[in-house]
Amino acid sequence: IEDGLWKRSTLTGVGLRGKTVGVIGFGAIGKEFADMCTKLAMNVLVAPPTGAISLLSKKAIEERRQAIANVGAEAAESLEELLRQSDFVSVHLPLTDQTRHFIGDKVLNLMKESAFLISTGRGGVVDEKALFNSLEGGRIAGAALDVFESEGPKLADDEVLMKLARLDSAVIVPHLGGHTEESQAAVWDCVMERVLEELN
Repeated sequence: IEDGLWKRSTLTGVGLRGKTVGVIGFGAIGKEFADMCTKLAMNVLVAPPTGAISLLSKKAIEERRQAIANVGAEAAESLEELLRQSDFVSVHLPLTDQTRHFIGDKVLNLMKESAFLISTGRGGVVDEKALFNSLEGGRIAGAALDVFESEGPKLADDEVLMKLARLDSAVIVPHLGGHTEESQAAVWDCVMERVLEELN
């Protein structure tokens, strides 16, 4: 538009209604995300727990099953099932030794070619080189990332991330997920409450 052009045909998007989104990581943020997606009339699949988290007690398993049902989602039988069925895969895992590069060649190769990866949790969970290769090779349709292994001033030194950022199939933003006036005010309120607790 700023160039005076009206090229709508080059900007066709993808609808969400009726699409399947796979959620990997079902903590507080994963639950919120799943709930929002069901409200958009999306089908939501939740991945089985990963790593040490998979050693849940019977009570914890039942609570998890209920939480999944409460947001209108469905538990996937396996990660492979989730990846093969999902039009979008959204990752909400903490970064641990078990989750570092969890989203790598193996996971990306199981996704649909028409699928999109969304990573807004923690940098390092996605193997950025594997993601670049998948996107460049047309193995998946696209990716949106808000978190990276390298963040801050040294970002420009990360060759893989810079190559990712230049791809038309990737949307890369600088860790802005919680960067709103409201969230920043809430953080300061929390910090001040803790300082006052310590002083009392």
